[in-house]
Amino acid sequence: MFQIPTSNSLQICLVKNGTTTPLISTVEIRPVGNDTYKTVSGSLNLLFPSYLNKSDTDIRYPSERYDRVWTSLFRNEWTQISTTLEVNNLYNVYVPPEAALTTAATPSNSNSPLIINWTSSNVDNQYYLYAHFAEIQELRTNDTREFNMTWNGVHYYGPLVPPKFRLFTVFSPEGVSCKGGECSFQLTRTNISTLFFFLTGMFRNP
Repeated sequence: MFQIPTSNSLQICLVKNGTTTPLISTVEIRPVGNDTYKTVSGSLNLLFPSYLNKSDTDIRYPSERYDRVWTSLFRNEWTQISTTLEVNNLYNVYVPPEAALTTAATPSNSNSPLIINWTSSNVDNQYYLYAHFAEIQELRTNDTREFNMTWNGVHYYGPLVPPKFRLFTVFSPEGVSCKGGECSFQLTRTNISTLFFFLTGMFRNP
């Protein structure tokens, strides 16, 4: 959880709601830059930080500076691409872990979009979406990778040409709810693109 305190102090309170005694074993608090996550409320519940990789390994502190737990996400209809070169995220305020930036997913069928669906536990939940992109392949002179993003059936961003070996983050400045609690994020290749599109990592906050 990300909490934005309204004063210079932060209080943690446990509420007893049964016969057991509330207990805290350990509390770890890490500072986050003021320009990283902005919401109309005081806190964000980190729902699903994902990096697109076939691995079953989670990425977390100390590899992940802010102790977000990144889990691998991959579908049978995707193809994984990767690089051994460094992806520059030096000036990216969200600072995704380096291990999450060296792999990406692209649809195995070049005519299909890349779709990520999820169901909201509460139809009134509002989501902030952060999607991270970087070109991690050496392109030929005549190659172009360009795509549009759609969120819940509405054009969200694009067309986007991901920068070469440098991270670019697309984020939602306002919370968005999903009709009927069914959420969908989609990448679609443009007509001039000669290459598949891909996604490096993303996470959603309700």
